Amino acid sequence: MLMRKQLSAASFRTARPADEQGFASIVIAIVLVLVLSLITVGFAQLMRNEERSALDKQLSSQAYYAAESGVNAATKAINSGYTGSKTDCAPDSSVPDLADNTIKYTVAGSDRNPTNASYPCLLINPAPPNLHYNPIATTLSRTVQFTAIDSDDQPAAVSRIKISWQDSGDNETFIPNCDNLRTSDQSVNPSYWTYIGMLRVMLVPLVNGSLDRDTLTNSAMTAFLCPNSGSLTNSVAYSSSIGAQNSGPMVYGNCRAVNEPNCSVNITNLPPNQATFFLNMRSLYSPTSVTVTAYNSAGTTLRLKDAQTLIDSTGKAQDVLRRIQVRVASKSGFNIPDGTHGDICKAFDLDPGVTSSSAPSNSGCDTTSLTY
Repeated sequence: MLMRKQLSAASFRTARPADEQGFASIVIAIVLVLVLSLITVGFAQLMRNEERSALDKQLSSQAYYAAESGVNAATKAINSGYTGSKTDCAPDSSVPDLADNTIKYTVAGSDRNPTNASYPCLLINPAPPNLHYNPIATTLSRTVQFTAIDSDDQPAAVSRIKISWQDSGDNETFIPNCDNLRTSDQSVNPSYWTYIGMLRVMLVPLVNGSLDRDTLTNSAMTAFLCPNSGSLTNSVAYSSSIGAQNSGPMVYGNCRAVNEPNCSVNITNLPPNQATFFLNMRSLYSPTSVTVTAYNSAGTTLRLKDAQTLIDSTGKAQDVLRRIQVRVASKSGFNIPDGTHGDICKAFDLDPGVTSSSAPSNSGCDTTSLTY
């Protein structure tokens, strides 16, 4: 009896593992299935992300081109004589070029737009808060006429005009002392110039909006804005810088790398009750980007009309949006040739109050290299 019981117990103990055979294999198989499933889901998600990224790039390009279409429509309307201010995103049914903001193209004789591309918001501002020009060239003068207006769109007297500028590229090197230019070769020879450009500015108030010879002779202020580093006074009084004897001072720009734009000069003491001005600008030695802002006596920024129109267009392709802003010059703004070109050397020297018929002692021109 005892032997039989012991065999039965042994048989019982050896039969239990036999019932659990394959359990470890099932666990391993389940783990492998889970791992493979996770890898498959990960690859699927990666493929979806790549597909969506490619689609977003395509839609982004289409939205950008749609925004450009809005700019083109606004430019066409402006060139056709539109002078209004469009502050509503919706189409303007009263203007043919602005009556529709959808984009269509012709395929086999029918208009189609499979991507539903459009420019759902198109804004036009004929009197922006400042004027921006990029670049102002070294071979052409930028000429513009503008009128300052207040919040009621009425002409407003200008108390101060700020001219701000920076290099058209990435140069942020400023002149330590602009006074050295009077005795340095840097004042006449561009090959020595390693700083951001100087700016020559001529400002003429226009009485009754007219510009004649007497106005240019008696009321024109010309100043040379120098990219000086440091904390020197960056202002010039219009009233003391006109006429043959006083025009042409060098004004420090008080430039800093942390500023945007880097340099600025304020023109103060303007004629009272004057809202319309003629402005001529030219970069010297290096192209610059220039911003013009006008203020009233209270320091409030005035809007400037008749010079630039700011177009703000938002393009849409499915669920992707792109927004761009473009400035369109009015008919009163244009470039004019200025100065000599090629191998002709021209040097000028300004010293208010002194007249001399002799050539400068250091003209910066190598007479042996000139060709005619």
